[in-house]
Amino acid sequence: MIIACVALYDYIEEKSGEMACLAVHPDYRNLSRGEKLLKHITLQAKNLNLEKLFILTTRSTHWFLERGFFPVKVDMLTIKKQALYNYQRCSKILILNIN
Repeated sequence: MIIACVALYDYIEEKSGEMACLAVHPDYRNLSRGEKLLKHITLQAKNLNLEKLFILTTRSTHWFLERGFFPVKVDMLTIKKQALYNYQRCSKILILNIN
C-alpha cells in the first residue's frame, strides 16, 4: 500500500520547481509524513540550485501557508506553467523561497 507520495518538476532555467501530487493516506496524516516529504523535496530542489518551489492546489491551502508558502498570482509561475494553467480549476498558487 502506498501511504504517501510527492513529485518535483524542475524548471532549471527559471530556478524554480513545482511540487506536485503531495498526498498522504488519511490513516498516516498525523505522523508527519507530509512534513518529511516537503523536507525531502526542498532538499532535492536545493541540490538542483532552485530558488523557489511552487504548488497549485484546490485544497489544503492552509497546510502550505503554515509551512512558509505564500499566495501569488498566475504571472509569478514559470512561463511554461503559465501557458498550462487551467483557469477553470481555480487553483491557488503558492510559492516557498528556498534559497
